[in-house]
Amino acid sequence: MTGSANLDVTSVAEKVAGIKDAEMAAQISEAVIVGSAIVQRIETEPQEKLLETIPAFLRELRLAMDAL
Repeated sequence: MTGSANLDVTSVAEKVAGIKDAEMAAQISEAVIVGSAIVQRIETEPQEKLLETIPAFLRELRLAMDAL
C-alpha cells in the first residue's frame, strides 16, 4: 500500500466500520485505488510535469468510466 509507513490504523478502522453495504465499499475502494495511483505518480514523476500528468491520468480514467 502506498504510504503504509504512515498508516493510521485507528483512522482506517473507523472508516471501515462506517461501510454499511456493497455500494459504499465499492465507492471507497475505488477512491483508495485512484488516490494511490495519484500518489504513486506524485512520487515518481518530475515535479514540473505533475500539472500535466495528473490531469491527463484523471481524463483517461473519466473516458474509461464514460465508455462503460
